[in-house]
Amino acid sequence: MREGGIPVERRKLDPCDYIVNGVICIERKTLKDFLKSVYDGRLFDQIRRMVEARGGGLVMVEVPLPSLSERERKVVVGAAAKSIVSGVPIVCIPEGTGPRFLEALARLEPVGSLLPAARIRRRVNPKERRVAVLEAFPGIGPRLAERLLERFGSLERVFAAGIPELREVIGDKRAREFKALLREVGEKRGEERGLPI
Repeated sequence: MREGGIPVERRKLDPCDYIVNGVICIERKTLKDFLKSVYDGRLFDQIRRMVEARGGGLVMVEVPLPSLSERERKVVVGAAAKSIVSGVPIVCIPEGTGPRFLEALARLEPVGSLLPAARIRRRVNPKERRVAVLEAFPGIGPRLAERLLERFGSLERVFAAGIPELREVIGDKRAREFKALLREVGEKRGEERGLPI
């Protein structure tokens, strides 16, 4: 990587092998080590520690060109799916291309869920902030969040809306789940403050 003009600092890291651009935690594995770590459960412990320590990252698996057995394919696919749900995607690259992959990654502008949220410094305008708040609710994506804001005009009005008004925009099931979650959050905040519920 040094030959590619990428500054490299050697030191012992936990819980991953590399930190790219100061924030992206990367665990590097050969296919054999990857499969062994799936079988013995070590992979998922590493993923958990990456999420706890760095807010996410990725697992880079260097795969040889020969094809995998059917069982190995199932293991790779299942582990990749589980890792995505955990917030640490697994990336398979051709064997021997790890340094080039890291160089290419280091040259990119980091964005998205590979970074801990506190490290993202891009300015967010007020509308994006309001949409992001609504997207935190299960079943509410960017389109529904924007529709809610168009209909009600503010987060306060969205939160104050009743199920019948919400139903018109997001449907009955989502409206009920949305209000149930708001009630649950309100109850927890009341408990934390010692307020009667």
